[in-house]
Amino acid sequence: MSCLNKIMIFMKHAFQILTILVAMFTLQSFTTQPASGGTTVYVTPDGNVYHSTKTCRSLSRSTSIKAIPLSQAKKTRRACKICY
Repeated sequence: MSCLNKIMIFMKHAFQILTILVAMFTLQSFTTQPASGGTTVYVTPDGNVYHSTKTCRSLSRSTSIKAIPLSQAKKTRRACKICY
């Protein structure tokens, strides 16, 4: 098998993996229930903001994200200005 054939096979497999990852991310984005229609929101332990999705860009650097009921979050936190 030539080097070019090996590269083509590698690229094919890499593309398939990338396609699967994109599909998983897209599915996660659509299946995360926003707080306005449900009861779960996402917070960080030391933060004072609650988020409608755990994929909110303001949570991107957070290492500890916790799901809590919206009713509990509203007592001590405000809604995120990005995802609400």
